[in-house]
Amino acid sequence: MVGIGGAVAVVALCRFCSFLNAISLSEIATNVAMKGGGSYYLTGRALGPEVGVNIGLCFFLGNAVAGSM
Repeated sequence: MVGIGGAVAVVALCRFCSFLNAISLSEIATNVAMKGGGSYYLTGRALGPEVGVNIGLCFFLGNAVAGSM
C-alpha cells in the first residue's frame, strides 16, 4: 500500500543505479584504447580476463535470448 510515493521512489532508485552504471562504464572506456571486441575487450583489459569472460558470456547469452524472442 505504498502508492505513488513508492512508485516514484522505485523509479528514482532505478535511475540512480543506471547513472552509476553509466559513470562506471565511461570511466573504463576513457582509460582503454578501444579496438575490436566491444564490451569484452573493454572489461577484459580494465578489470582482468576473468571479469571480461563473465561479462562477455552475459552479453552473449542476453543477445541470444533476445534474438530468439
